Amino acid sequence: MFSNVFPHPYVDILRLFDKDASKLELSGDASAAIDKTIGKKVYAIKGITPAHNYVALPKGGPSSLGLGLGSPLLYLQLRIQPGTPFTIHLDLTTDKKFVHRVSISNRYTAIKRYGSTVQLPCPQALLQTAGRWAVLALDLPAIGRAVFPMADGEYSSLKGITACATMSLRAAFISET
Repeated sequence: MFSNVFPHPYVDILRLFDKDASKLELSGDASAAIDKTIGKKVYAIKGITPAHNYVALPKGGPSSLGLGLGSPLLYLQLRIQPGTPFTIHLDLTTDKKFVHRVSISNRYTAIKRYGSTVQLPCPQALLQTAGRWAVLALDLPAIGRAVFPMADGEYSSLKGITACATMSLRAAFISET
């Protein structure tokens, strides 16, 4: 979807959707708002049920064409709420055209694999920032090497991001550095 718009050194993924909000999906108690602390536009997700309260980039989920952004590093600026569940889903494509979902959540206590979905526990450092703005940096090829079967290939691109339940998402950047 956006593979031809890569301005170096990074792509502000949320800004791509500001131009065409019809490609972004807000579900349940999720809305765009101005955060009182930082005075910037954020996507606030207030409901506690991840299946019904989320922001999906792009709209349509894993079956859509996807973002098609191939840079290795993903940065998410977010604020999680203390003591409430949250989940972040990343749909990653391999060079052999397999799509894997990597889910990061404070609901998981151990790494588990279910078919093409891998559940990863939330990093402790992120949990310690609950209630404050933080940046979660993810090395997508390293995650891919750790959780994809070798037969499925190497990480190729980011297909989609879904932020679920009780968090605010300020920015999503993908970068070469």
